[in-house]
Amino acid sequence: MLFQENYNNSLKKIIDDYSIKPDDIILEAFQFAYNAHMNQKRKSGEPYIIHPLSVFEILVKEFGLKDPYILVASLLHDCVEDSPKVTKSHIAKQFGEDIALLVDGCTKMIKTNLSKKSRTELTHKKIFLTASREIGVMIIKLADRLHNIRTLDSLENSQKKHTIAEETVEVYAPMAAKLNLFPLKRELYGKAIPYLEQCRKEIPKIRKFIAEIYKSKDTSEVNSLIEEELKAICIPFKVRPRPKDLGAYYSHKKKTININNAENQIDFTIVLDTTDILNCYKVLGLINKAFIPVPKSIRDYIANPKPNGYKSLHCRVTYKKYSYLIKIRTNDMDRWANYGFLQYWIMDKNSDKSYWVEIIDTLASLGEYKASGTQIRTTLQTSEEEMFVYSPKRDIFYLPKGSIVLDFAYKIHSEIGNKCEYAIVNGQKVKYSTQLKDGDTVLIIKTDADLDVDSSLESLCRTVKAKAAVNRKLQKKLKEYATQIGKALLINELNMQGHVVFEEIINSEDFSNFLNYYQMSDASQFFMRIGQDLISPKILNFYINGTNKKKDQKKNNEIQPYSILISQIEKGVHKFSQCCNPFPGEKNLIATLSERGVSFHKDKCQDLFNRYNLTNHNLVHIKWNYEIKWKAPLIFDIIIKNASMNSIFKAISQLNETIQIHKIEKLVKNVKSETARIIVEFENFMDSSLFLNSFDSESISIEQYGRIQLE
Repeated sequence: MLFQENYNNSLKKIIDDYSIKPDDIILEAFQFAYNAHMNQKRKSGEPYIIHPLSVFEILVKEFGLKDPYILVASLLHDCVEDSPKVTKSHIAKQFGEDIALLVDGCTKMIKTNLSKKSRTELTHKKIFLTASREIGVMIIKLADRLHNIRTLDSLENSQKKHTIAEETVEVYAPMAAKLNLFPLKRELYGKAIPYLEQCRKEIPKIRKFIAEIYKSKDTSEVNSLIEEELKAICIPFKVRPRPKDLGAYYSHKKKTININNAENQIDFTIVLDTTDILNCYKVLGLINKAFIPVPKSIRDYIANPKPNGYKSLHCRVTYKKYSYLIKIRTNDMDRWANYGFLQYWIMDKNSDKSYWVEIIDTLASLGEYKASGTQIRTTLQTSEEEMFVYSPKRDIFYLPKGSIVLDFAYKIHSEIGNKCEYAIVNGQKVKYSTQLKDGDTVLIIKTDADLDVDSSLESLCRTVKAKAAVNRKLQKKLKEYATQIGKALLINELNMQGHVVFEEIINSEDFSNFLNYYQMSDASQFFMRIGQDLISPKILNFYINGTNKKKDQKKNNEIQPYSILISQIEKGVHKFSQCCNPFPGEKNLIATLSERGVSFHKDKCQDLFNRYNLTNHNLVHIKWNYEIKWKAPLIFDIIIKNASMNSIFKAISQLNETIQIHKIEKLVKNVKSETARIIVEFENFMDSSLFLNSFDSESISIEQYGRIQLE
């Protein structure tokens, strides 16, 4: 009881010191949490209640929050997860649905049939999705992670330390950056990176380097020059040099830390004690007079604030041989730069909703993104370096550096991205996959047809919203195609079993019972699973007839090969394996089916049976529809070996006129053989087949070099 009273008094002091109202529900939440965590201890041996109290304290003292819903939820955030007797409904009954939603959003996924890695990935998606409906979930999780990383030394298990640190670096620190909480981001990186085994060796060296930069003569001289120039404005100011933190030297791609990873070593922030923003522009003029400005480096986030409300003037200057980033802002802007998204609670969060949209969209897109955990983390870690582009009306839009036209289209509106056909950039027509540059003016041209996508387009996108949208379309496309293929394979199987009328089987009571037994919602789901090779088409016949074969059924003692007819090459669905380099229209091809689509191989491809350990159960034979013209021509980059240039020219001179040769290039020449590269365009499977057959010598080797491209 004495412990409880001490904690209760600590909580009351924070409530009184920061004038938090209503305090009764907060004290009630503390009592609930105390009872839920009674007899539980942290790894340090301390009573567990210290953790939710510390999260509460971080939210109040460091984040500046007074929102009673978030503060109550912070005290309760681990109750459901750590106390078997406490459920979401208990929280809702005593504290209301809004607080229950916040607590549920902070609760880990506990599905025991999944691996720990899968549960962690699902937990992240759940947090993102719930936070898109109630942003307080993410704020609580960030405060929760901050306290955990501050007390990580209390853990004895070094692998557990590494796992928590890695998750902090890959998920929580980047999310803090997206919410414009840069001091929090820096602390999360700074405290987590030292626990990463691959970084430990370099950290002492980099910390020494950071300290030397801060105390260096150059830093002192730049600081003095700025202060000397700013005397001319006759208003109070402060200059704040800030060396880059450990996070700036960390490479997400290589998962290592290195001195060369940081773009520059130290920034200078000039904070003006004024409400007149014109003084910021006067200071910019003085800075550019005192130093050599880096061309095209000015970012005016005052006239054009970032979507999260951040305002400052940024410019890069050169002094001696080094480049420095200088930020110019008022006191109000500086508070926003430090508190970022939290300003909506500190001030009046209902005053302006415009800055909420992008963050909410980002969180929703991350939560709905049907990609691997690695892909989602990589997307979250997109470089903070930005560029800007204009709409034709000269509205400015900020995008991650390296963004493509499609990123811009989705930035404007989801429907514009979904219907994007191409764009006019600076007066020139370009593809939607074209990378944009600083200052481009972009006009999106829409079409009535939906955007055609593949995985390569997803990897080109830089924004979360565009990546998630492309992935969503690709998954839909894959499922629709798998359903179509699965239905064809089932008809094939039923015909082999002597069931001639497909509709009679599908509409039968036996089939309905079959779906219920295997917990499938409808026939389409069954077809899709067949088309993804998740279930065999034979299983329906086995369920209906068991082991009793009808006399009129065809003998099926041996495995009967399935076949599918391919009429078009679909982006993102059909893949031509690199192990054996098959081509559309080539005879004797087989394919594997999966959730990722249809992968073509030559029937003698050893990788299928050696590396992938497949059998004929998993394979289907390919039939090409030679009569139908493709929706769009295919361009192949082809290598032909062991053929003289004369024989190559002779072969292609006899080809159908519909086969377009764009380029022929000799690559290697020696006494015995020659190698040539041909860029060739086909309109249908017949063209491809004719091209391959024109080189009928067994000694000639034809290989695909590079990707098949859809024009």
